[in-house]
Amino acid sequence: MNTIRIATWFFLLSMGVIPATKAIDFPVIVTVAPQLQSSEDQSDNAGEVLSDKNWQKHPKIVAIRRIVNSDIAGVRNGAFKTEHRICDKGWFSRLRIARDSKGVVRWYQNYGEGEDSSRDDNYYFDDAGRLRFVLMTTYAANGTREQHRAYFDESGLLIYHGRRLLKGPGYFGPQVDDLKKLVQMDPKKDFAESGQGCKEIKPSAKHHGGVRATGGLQ
Repeated sequence: MNTIRIATWFFLLSMGVIPATKAIDFPVIVTVAPQLQSSEDQSDNAGEVLSDKNWQKHPKIVAIRRIVNSDIAGVRNGAFKTEHRICDKGWFSRLRIARDSKGVVRWYQNYGEGEDSSRDDNYYFDDAGRLRFVLMTTYAANGTREQHRAYFDESGLLIYHGRRLLKGPGYFGPQVDDLKKLVQMDPKKDFAESGQGCKEIKPSAKHHGGVRATGGLQ
């Protein structure tokens, strides 16, 4: 796994392994949930402050939302070429990547399970291959389910970070400085390195190349 990825995550064995033949399920991206913690307020060029109160309707977030929904639609309808790896190197993990017709990565998923938690990281890119949104969903043995979301502008600047505790007492998560480094990740390289020695899963013709989305950015 790329060295800039966030910390070492211990994963939840008790969740069980997802069947290898299952079609692609996108995480449900929740927009209304309690206990939000954000990065420091950011101002755009027009001076409008991006804050906890306005982030969902802020023009920069709305623009990124369109990119994410476009990425999801491209995977769902088979417009993008997808690759899928299942790894069982002591702990179970699943890697999926989608490229558009120009070979630009538009979506990358790195999911893993282990001893006391699981983590599902989803990276969304614009048509220039720039990272624009990351959704990290953690499930922990203590009953916690929480999401971290990070939004990036065209220059790679982290403009907003939100943390939502959906269930349970909470679990450790990435630091803002670590989130900022995510723009340095090369998804193609990460997929190739993390997927070495893993089983390739061929897409099913049943769901437009094995793709079935269950959630979008609302």
